[in-house]
Formats: sequence, structure tokens, C-alpha cells
Amino acid sequence: MNTNTAGDLSVSAFLFKCQKNLVDVAIPFGVKRYDLLIYLDNKWNRVQIKTGRIKNGAVLFSTHSVVSRMHKKCLKKDYRGEIEFFGVYSPKLDTTYLVPVDEVGTDTGFLRFALAKNGQKGRIRLAKDFEF
Repeated sequence: MNTNTAGDLSVSAFLFKCQKNLVDVAIPFGVKRYDLLIYLDNKWNRVQIKTGRIKNGAVLFSTHSVVSRMHKKCLKKDYRGEIEFFGVYSPKLDTTYLVPVDEVGTDTGFLRFALAKNGQKGRIRLAKDFEF
């Protein structure tokens, strides 16, 4: 599956979950740094949809976008100040997550669904806490 198809699948899954949970959604017109607006807590919130991949007992997703590629280097830009949430869909788990932008780093987000192999318990974001 190419990245466009994966992205479309993730947006569709997130929209389905919003409809199922009776959450109002607006789709922006034009080029924006977010994919959807959702109405939560009496306000509209900007949501960037990401596709989660599974690695080492966690759902991983990118928390930045590539804004340009020059001379084999990528200029990355994070989403802080431009969105309120990441909407993450994991096709392998068929699960959707809603993650506040300030809960994850500026490169990659991790949501753990299995115990860490090294036994770490602190500073872990449990996937179940962010299920949407």
C-alpha cells in the first residue's frame, strides 16, 4: 500500500469513528496543516491524521511533515501550535487514537500496547488511554 492510499484509509477510519461517536466534523478547504476539524469540549479542534505502524509492542506515527528535500536532506516541520490533536489509525490493530499534540515528541509518537522488553514502566504512553 502506498502512502497516499494508507493516508486515505486512515482519514476514512477516523471519519467513521467520529460518525460512530456522534462527533461533529468539518473538512477544511484548501491546503492546511491539518486534515479535519472536530468539535470537542465546546470548540473546534484541528486534527492531523496519521497512519500508525507497529514496532516492538507500540504504535508509532510521525509527528512532523517533510516540507522540502534538498541535497539528500529533508527539512522537517513539527505541528506544535498548528494542531490540537493527532488522529492516528493503526490498520494492523484496526484501532483509532486521539493524541494531544503536546503529549508526544516532535519527530515520532509512541503509544505502547505491550510491555516494554526492558521493563520500563515510567514515561510510557499507553495506547488504551488514547483510544478514540
